[in-house]
Amino acid sequence: MCFAFRGSTLCWVDLSKGMVVCDLRAVIQHGAGPEFRFVRLPGECRTYDRGQRERLPNPEEFRNMACVGGSIKFVTMDGYGERPGSQVTMTVWTLSPDLCSWKKGVVYHVSDIWASESHISLGLLQALPSFPVLSVDEDDVVYLSFTDLDVTVEGRVEFKSQYLLRVDMQHNEVSHHPKSREEMPSQS
Repeated sequence: MCFAFRGSTLCWVDLSKGMVVCDLRAVIQHGAGPEFRFVRLPGECRTYDRGQRERLPNPEEFRNMACVGGSIKFVTMDGYGERPGSQVTMTVWTLSPDLCSWKKGVVYHVSDIWASESHISLGLLQALPSFPVLSVDEDDVVYLSFTDLDVTVEGRVEFKSQYLLRVDMQHNEVSHHPKSREEMPSQS
């Protein structure tokens, strides 16, 4: 993934390691060559080498980074693919303005999604959501994908529906937005 920051900084993100940043101001203003530097993920976040990545879910399934309200933010689902869903948490980190250090922000338990009125009223399973995406307009709001499955008597898994979840981590508000069966990609 790649995004611009402050209009002149380009960020190339590898969600398993960190990101490469290049501030183009020196190039534009002084004709200097571009300078690149690497910004590691927060120290508490596990990083993955190529060999490890083959055995684990794709980082996009449980991590995301974006420019939110003038800051670079990183969300990770801690324990995704490693612990039971009830023990998975989402944590939002904010990169300092000098791009040198991360500050830990809101931590949200996935089990709070399952306990939400929205989730219960739809009668959904306590399954793990995935593919978090930070809202670029709202602080501490994360969108996730949730797939509702059914296991048949024969043991086959059938896709019932998919939802886009909006989680306001600061105010503990969860809303589900369904996709109709016709809107879902073929699952056969």
